[in-house]
Amino acid sequence: MKRAAVIFFAVIMISMASCGGAPRTEAEPDFPMRGEVPVSEKTVRFLGRYYESEGVYYTNLSCSGFEVRFEGTELKAEFISEPTDADHNTYIHVFVDDDYSALEKTEADGTQDGLANDSRILLEAGRSTVTLASGLEEGVHKITVQKANQSSLNKLGTVKLFPGDGAVLEPPTAKEKSILVIGDSISCGSNNLGEDLAVSYSASEDGLFTMAAYAARHFGADLEVFAKNGLYTSLINTAYDENMLRYADPFNEILAPWDTERPGRQRDLVLINLGINDTNVINSSGGAYSYEQFREDYIRLIQEVRALYPDSYILCTDVSASAAQEQKAVEEYVAQTGDENISFWLRGTVYSRHPLISTHRSEGERLIRELENLGVL
Repeated sequence: MKRAAVIFFAVIMISMASCGGAPRTEAEPDFPMRGEVPVSEKTVRFLGRYYESEGVYYTNLSCSGFEVRFEGTELKAEFISEPTDADHNTYIHVFVDDDYSALEKTEADGTQDGLANDSRILLEAGRSTVTLASGLEEGVHKITVQKANQSSLNKLGTVKLFPGDGAVLEPPTAKEKSILVIGDSISCGSNNLGEDLAVSYSASEDGLFTMAAYAARHFGADLEVFAKNGLYTSLINTAYDENMLRYADPFNEILAPWDTERPGRQRDLVLINLGINDTNVINSSGGAYSYEQFREDYIRLIQEVRALYPDSYILCTDVSASAAQEQKAVEEYVAQTGDENISFWLRGTVYSRHPLISTHRSEGERLIRELENLGVL
């Protein structure tokens, strides 16, 4: 009977493991890896927030993606693109050996025909294998893949890497500095390439041409973007049981916990770029939601950011009618806590529409000067 009980217990444990009842253990990769290389936390370095679902790693938020090192002359990757509909296809950028010069050539004047030198790659819905680089000089290279769109438009999974006759090497190390942006459509780059380009709505948006992205490239910093169209302060605080900042991708209701205490997830700078949608919520509430309530919600957001990122410098910024309340919120928070690792920066830009890349670039230059004056990064 004892032997039968042991066998029965073993069968139960095997069954639990196959159904996800036991934690998955991932074998240590044996570098260099040749042939088909599964994408995982051990074969690439993820940029921004990510999560795993059925063996596929998703990087949905704007500017998220991954970096990989390989030796050889070419690299391909298998992706899964999941647009919300045919008007929201997924776009990515690919950079070789930290060469971002292609971004400097892109121009957009706001018209449907005014986009020039667009270096993005369009991913069709479903699975596709994409050549990330080819014809390179034989040797060791780094490939960086970053998503141009926000997660509310499309999701992006990466399945495998194909290094051709070469091999995938150990992932790159993190950059010395890092930035987290908490924002709305402005931080996603909505319509910064033009108003609803003829190809699709998502074609008009590129998160790599935003104020924070320009600053991140200037300082050589990693960039994590937590932003979506229409995001406002009280929604972050109350949409779920916990603050939205605690989840991997709450905009797609992916409530996998995002543990900021894991290595590599703390940030040197947290940039809070909210307020425009808060102003709209206040003005359309018929008095049900006031600027005073907004100020209290903004303080709650700061408190949550500080709890998750205890050593980060927090820079709050805005251009909207809510800016004065945000500045008061920062002042009240500092008075309550004595926290001196935070400030408010009023941008002088006036928007008549979602800003084009030229405006993002000029705001990026001003942000760089502000951070240099603060001694941050």
